[in-house]
Order: sequence, then structure tokens, then C-alpha cells
Amino acid sequence: MPSKLYGILAAGRPYVAAVEDECEVADITRRHECGLVVPPSKPRTLAEGILRMYYDRALAERLGANARRAALEYDRPRQVIAWAKLLQQLTDRSTCSGSYGDKGTREAANRERTEPE
Repeated sequence: MPSKLYGILAAGRPYVAAVEDECEVADITRRHECGLVVPPSKPRTLAEGILRMYYDRALAERLGANARRAALEYDRPRQVIAWAKLLQQLTDRSTCSGSYGDKGTREAANRERTEPE
């Protein structure tokens, strides 16, 4: 996904995305209602989308406000925390085999690393 989209969202700017219907940019745009999606192969439709945004200031303001709210979901610190939580959940569920026969526990693996031989 183009990283410039995150900057547009953070700035609270509405946009017209000339992208394929089934891509991440289209998904974010529709899910958060923060812009318009038009087919990339239709320049007339792109122009109509730009003009619609230009003349319908209420629409542009609403989409821009939605864009700013969407940016908060993709904020880097928030994403790092979400990834850390996911990794913690995955490692908590992982199965390890310790030398004490405690198959399936992290404690066994930790004991194996910390106890002297």
C-alpha cells in the first residue's frame, strides 16, 4: 500500500483513489468513508470524483474528518502495541519441550535457560 495514504489520512484530507476495486487502499477508503474510489482506467470518472469533492464541501469535510479518525487506527505506536500483544499471545500459546518433561509450557523452556546444569 502506498505509504503516502497514511500522510493523507493523518492530515485529515479527503481524497479520490484511482485504484483497483479489491485492494487495501479501496478497502480502507470504504471502511472508514474517508475518500472516493474510482476505477484506475476511467479518467472521466476520476475527474467527476475530483469535481464532486471540490463542489460538495460538506462531503469533503465529512470525508476529511473520517480520514483523521482513520489515521489514529494506523498510528505507528498503536500498531507496535497491537503487534506486541499479538506476538505475546502467540508465544504464550506456543508449545515447547523442556528437559523436565513439561511439554507445552513456557516455564519449562525458561527453566531450561536459567537453571545451572
